[in-house]
Amino acid sequence: MDTVPENACMGPGLVLIFWGVIFSVIAAVWVALVVAAIWGWKRNIVWLKWGATVAAGLFAVAAVAIVGFFAFGVYWFSRPTEVFHEAFREYPSPEVSDLESRQFFFADNGEVRMRFITTRLEYERLVPGDLRPSSAEEVRRRMGIRSEGDPEWWTFQFNPSWQYALRETERDANRAGKRGFFWELEVFAYDPSASVAYYFFSGID
Repeated sequence: MDTVPENACMGPGLVLIFWGVIFSVIAAVWVALVVAAIWGWKRNIVWLKWGATVAAGLFAVAAVAIVGFFAFGVYWFSRPTEVFHEAFREYPSPEVSDLESRQFFFADNGEVRMRFITTRLEYERLVPGDLRPSSAEEVRRRMGIRSEGDPEWWTFQFNPSWQYALRETERDANRAGKRGFFWELEVFAYDPSASVAYYFFSGID
């Protein structure tokens, strides 16, 4: 596979649309229950007023719990130290500084970008064992050219003087990669002139 599939990461826009629809449905159901409860109380329809009131209350509690759960998850996994830990199975050492990250997972696709300052020795120590040495040209073919929506700190390059390590899991419906996707691309690069490391992951089912 020469490049990342075009739909490997659909971006946060799709997430906003999806959850906007979900929350709209939830809000509509809750409003309908509230209206039914009010109608039941006004007309003194016992089964309606109590049933709708209890249902609306339970629905509201469940909705708040679900929203809170997802909000906490988004907050927790947007923390650069947690993104680092997920990538390297350890937290940053004193050799790592100026850590920046952006992580996005939704449904059948996900993407991670991370940048930090470190020494060459620390970079080489951190390279995951299942990544193999690679070249700037091969990484360019695998990743493709990406610029739209990149964070300002993502100054990744395809530079022959950099060090690269790469892992690609070919699409296989019977075997998922280490992050659970059926196609995965993982790149870890180091710019020796600036002592900056870059980590990139993309996955799709």
